[in-house]
Amino acid sequence: MSAMRGPCPKCGGSRRLLIFIDNPVPYWNFHCDLCGFSGQKISVPADLFGISFKNEIYKPDTEGNLRALNESSAWIEYHNNLNEENRIWLRNRGVPDFYQDKWVLGYVPDKAFLSDGKLLHSPAYTIPKLDHNLNLVNIDYRLVNPPDGVGKYRSENGVPAAVFITEPGRTDQRRLFIVEGSFKAMVLFIFLVENGWEDTQVIGLPGVNSKLYQDHIFNYPEAYIMLDPDSPETTKAISRETGAHAIYLPAKIDDAILGGMSWEAFESVILNSDL
Repeated sequence: MSAMRGPCPKCGGSRRLLIFIDNPVPYWNFHCDLCGFSGQKISVPADLFGISFKNEIYKPDTEGNLRALNESSAWIEYHNNLNEENRIWLRNRGVPDFYQDKWVLGYVPDKAFLSDGKLLHSPAYTIPKLDHNLNLVNIDYRLVNPPDGVGKYRSENGVPAAVFITEPGRTDQRRLFIVEGSFKAMVLFIFLVENGWEDTQVIGLPGVNSKLYQDHIFNYPEAYIMLDPDSPETTKAISRETGAHAIYLPAKIDDAILGGMSWEAFESVILNSDL
């Protein structure tokens, strides 16, 4: 999905207006994250961006989008949106308030997204993703009310996919765990820290087929790959490629932990992991 951002003609800002550019001009959907200004007539945003449309395909400026993402305070605004109801929702997902603040998790009441060419809306929880240089490289949006058949997650448009790093800026830990998804990474990291394994990094892949583990897995003396139970072949393939220990669980790791998995049971899983 291709998109670009810029200031909203109604409420300003620097990149609140999200424009989806997958459809042919002039049928580009647009939506302001803050004030809700939206529609499918692109003339106002087109004039705003100073773009002249002919027959060429517009390619988003990835580097420019990343710079704009880092210069924007939107993710901080999303964090400041958290109220008690939002914090309870995150606690129920296994993320206490301390970690909600540590990872600057947030909430946006109206997230616009495309599905089958239709502009849809849902409240969403936001998960900023920082790299090891502490640059903001993406934001995950966990949709609260996605329609049937629509995935729960969306990422920031116009920038590359990114992993969620629980301890950005650190690569000196003894162990690395690789899981599938940001919330699983959070829940596992908290579980490990609470049981004395502070010397551990956890990253969450943006999808089961992501190859982004290759940028991280060789930096640690011990590495473990723990994808969802419906992906044993992918787990095995990554283990063979990298030498990481392969862990196969009958349940998703966050469900197992929140369901009461004991530390002893987890240690047993680690001891019996495959190479």
